[in-house]
Amino acid sequence: CLVDEIDALRKVGVASIKIEGRMRSPEYVGSAVKLYRRALEGKPYDLSEIKRTFNRGDYTKGYIYGVDKNILSTKVQNHKGERVGKIVAVNGDVIKTDRVNVEGDAFKILSDGFEVGNAICVNGGKLLKFKGNVKVGDDLMLTKDQALADIEEKRRLKRIIVKVRAVVGEKLTVECDGQVLQSQLALESAKNSPSSIKEIEENLLKVDKYPFDIKSEIYIKGEPFIPKGVLNRLRATLYEKVFCGVEKVYKKQDNIKQNKLFYESRYNAVVMTDRYVDTSADNAFVLHPSDYASTKEISEILSKVIADKYLFVPSFLPSQDRKEVEGLLDMFDGIYADGLSGIELAKIHGKKLICGLGLNVFNSFDLDRLNKICEATVLSQELSLLDILSLGVGVGHKFTFGAIKLMELIYCPFGRGCNECKNGKEFYTLLDEMGHKFKIRRYKLGGKCRFEVYNEEILLSAVRDYCFYNFIGLSDEIISNFTSENFRYIRSKCKTTKGNLNRGVN
Repeated sequence: CLVDEIDALRKVGVASIKIEGRMRSPEYVGSAVKLYRRALEGKPYDLSEIKRTFNRGDYTKGYIYGVDKNILSTKVQNHKGERVGKIVAVNGDVIKTDRVNVEGDAFKILSDGFEVGNAICVNGGKLLKFKGNVKVGDDLMLTKDQALADIEEKRRLKRIIVKVRAVVGEKLTVECDGQVLQSQLALESAKNSPSSIKEIEENLLKVDKYPFDIKSEIYIKGEPFIPKGVLNRLRATLYEKVFCGVEKVYKKQDNIKQNKLFYESRYNAVVMTDRYVDTSADNAFVLHPSDYASTKEISEILSKVIADKYLFVPSFLPSQDRKEVEGLLDMFDGIYADGLSGIELAKIHGKKLICGLGLNVFNSFDLDRLNKICEATVLSQELSLLDILSLGVGVGHKFTFGAIKLMELIYCPFGRGCNECKNGKEFYTLLDEMGHKFKIRRYKLGGKCRFEVYNEEILLSAVRDYCFYNFIGLSDEIISNFTSENFRYIRSKCKTTKGNLNRGVN
């Protein structure tokens, strides 16, 4: 949560901020937007409201000022809420607290930071029913503020008035916000039960996905029969038109620059590795060291390389790590940038630049911009081959062989229990609940361990022009057989995948 840093972010040139809202409630989105809007306008604000809607172990400043020491919530991993009081008495399945509650309020009960129970307010706010092993003095954490939820519900709904005219012998008419729709056929008199105002009102209240608060004005003359299917279609079409009329619709822009060969790399391939690999002079050699402090080992590897030599610079680069990286740059021709830090270092030190996977280069506009500053670009691994071909000929390196990195862990998966992490071991295995294995690589930068998680399956494609190869974690046997293009041998030795090259990610 960087709401306290709005002014500082402005001063360093930040022009926009993105508020995460995936898998969050409407109450969270409303509270978060309101919080940042008040901060941007210089108005007073506090975190109370947003903590009540979603708070996983209290808020931190993440990584922007280095690694926040509280970034891992070791006691509570889901919605923790805001502390609003404590338990003062326990009687059967009912607790008393030092707070005035509202029916619908929900709570998590913590003891020494750990969840021991939960409670909900019932009976008009008079009772707090609970489950769990709770005791007097435990903390009461509000996870659902019913009053706040009601306010947000009203705030996000648009009040609309829907007019309906149902007259025997005329077409059924529905109207709202200047949109007028009619049925194809005129209404007939009912043979048995005529349509009632109550039935029409109930039908109009079915707003589906649209944030509408409905008020209806219904006129009926005679005893018309309105088929449910006819009213359903008119209602659904009307609400779509009203919604799109008040919401700006953004058209998808064409991100392809046509008829221009705007980018050609000077390298046939970009090879990333954690050790020496024999590669030709027309390729780029990218070293991702196991320990950035091992200058002797790094020097020995580079002494054998005849290709241009690049140092892998990770996207997360606090000042201590940056100093160690800068101390190595005299040994390299350039920088492989996995984020903006690498681009900045290449500019400062006058080094060649390769823009890597971490920058997620996705379209021809990205390439056109990067062409002005770099020697080569590795295209996003989310693109399909069809997407890549649509960009043009020779417009970036395709990830076509090797280990697919899924994420980087700044914090130790062993919980900083260094005794559990065997000295000298570079790779570990992570097993998920489905039985899938993931390779974890440990490397050191700035005197601290970092961990990368790799897909168990090796990416393998027959594409051979402007490629990116990630040899990290692969055996010398696999690497040597790949360079001789023995695909059948590699498939017999390990699991392989085509990644996103077939379908891409939309």
